[in-house]
Amino acid sequence: MARRPNKAVGIDIGTTSIRIVEGNRRGTDFSIDRAYEYMFNEEVMRDGLPEEVDVLGIHLQRAMKQLGGSKEVTMSVPSTAIMTYNAVIDENLKGDELFTTLEANLGQYIPFSADEVMMDCQIIGSSIEEEYKNEVLIVAAEKEFVNSRSLSSEIAGLEVKIVDADIYALTTLLGLKYDFSNFIKQDAIVYIESGVFRTGFFILKGDGTIYAREMPIGGDRLTEMISDELDISMDDAEIQKLNADWESNPILAKCKEAFIEEMVIQVQSAMHAYVPNNPQVSLKQIFVTGGGALVPGFVEALSGSLDRAVERINPSDMVQFNVPGVQAEKFAIACGLAVRSML
Repeated sequence: MARRPNKAVGIDIGTTSIRIVEGNRRGTDFSIDRAYEYMFNEEVMRDGLPEEVDVLGIHLQRAMKQLGGSKEVTMSVPSTAIMTYNAVIDENLKGDELFTTLEANLGQYIPFSADEVMMDCQIIGSSIEEEYKNEVLIVAAEKEFVNSRSLSSEIAGLEVKIVDADIYALTTLLGLKYDFSNFIKQDAIVYIESGVFRTGFFILKGDGTIYAREMPIGGDRLTEMISDELDISMDDAEIQKLNADWESNPILAKCKEAFIEEMVIQVQSAMHAYVPNNPQVSLKQIFVTGGGALVPGFVEALSGSLDRAVERINPSDMVQFNVPGVQAEKFAIACGLAVRSML
């Protein structure tokens, strides 16, 4: 059995920045001892893909030069680039035969051919509904997302050991605090990932995503509101947002409340599209992450509107975060990736 590494680097490539952490493992305890956010000075990423692979590679190289450390890294693809399906398969199919059979019939389970995705599978257990059948989780990632990150990493002189998905990196991190193994078959978790331009809404049950929806709002919407209200450029509005004293500035406070209201309406819509039609699924916990989740008052407003507890994912609750002056919440995905490498 391969020995687990005691040190790992997790890299989260976002729309406007690269977030990198170096994690360490001591027995069953994990710590993050270095973290760095490298801001892009040009448009590098669009919809989770690099505009140009070599340009992303150059920025990765610059970012890693600032952090230093190992050249072996773990990365992730956007949650929206991952598709999962629970298939019921003959229990006699195992190993390579199982993989080959699923790959040959992949179009039956997801709207892509085997040439367009990278596939993996895992036997969950015996099917409850059919005798002599196994329930198998199929996970597929669109190749262009995986390949673009691998090629950019090669240009940067890095070796990618693992390519995960954002949503599974977060699940790995949360697994250090919560025991999801106690969940029964119909228990599920809600993840809300607020990005720059869009927000992802995901429901996970077991190891698979059973519902995904992309909402047309992100942190940039708040920047736009501030820009309109103050009649300033988007760049200046972004500075105002990042340095806002929400309580003392009534215009900024008005923008913040309007943004929160729009975000809450979008999440409510996603919940209402799923919950009434799936009464058998029990939503046990709701987690939020990303820039929008950091807006003061958002978590409280969302919790009140849904009448459910909502938790902002903070790596400091799961690992020892030893980087002063850094907002740990921004590095949740990168932390999950580093931990994933050391498990």
